[in-house]
Amino acid sequence: MKIAGIEYLTLTDFPGHVACIVYTIGCNFRCPYCYNIDLLSNKMYQESGRGGMSENEFFKYLRTNKKMLDGVAITGGEPCLNKSLIPFCKKINELGYKVKLDTNGSNPDVLKELINGGLVEYIAMDLKAPLDKYDTVGYKKDTKGIAESIKLIKDSGLKHEFRTTMTPALDIEDFKKIAELAKGSTLYLQDLLYTANFLDNTVKDLPAFTEKDKKKIAHTLNSITPTELR
Repeated sequence: MKIAGIEYLTLTDFPGHVACIVYTIGCNFRCPYCYNIDLLSNKMYQESGRGGMSENEFFKYLRTNKKMLDGVAITGGEPCLNKSLIPFCKKINELGYKVKLDTNGSNPDVLKELINGGLVEYIAMDLKAPLDKYDTVGYKKDTKGIAESIKLIKDSGLKHEFRTTMTPALDIEDFKKIAELAKGSTLYLQDLLYTANFLDNTVKDLPAFTEKDKKKIAHTLNSITPTELR
């Protein structure tokens, strides 16, 4: 596994665990509001000059910090694009750590293998838009795989969450459709970080949702599925 970076300690990213966060390289989406643009491809990562970490260094860190940590959150980019993800998670589990996975849900086959193999304890899946609008985040393929991942996660029995970034490109009807996708699970609505360096910086010209707007949207979606602002 090529590790783009690591956050050595998080108390919030993996609910119920003291964890570190591992960042992977490569993503098959091109969300205009993406702020991890250095991780979208190997080329962009190399041009960024970011320093990574070898797999050996990472596992040395885990072995020497067992008294402090009990979990690893894997994010990206899109981790499920990495062919080495399965053995990487197995190695983490063998050291006694639990794994949380962040994913866009575009690779249900890998998700299925992780779930059936008992390699992950928690899954957080981003719902970018209604299924008929995934082209707005640069995903031109059929969204059957996205829908399959949603069902896999819901049926897994694992702790999980769905989350959506509150970009003004989405309207209330879009949010309702997203809530229907998450129905039966908790949906977290995340703020758009206007201070970030986006893939498409014209996003910053779009009007932000007010606190009143955000609360109203969350209230409306709560009638469909449990919804919280984050």
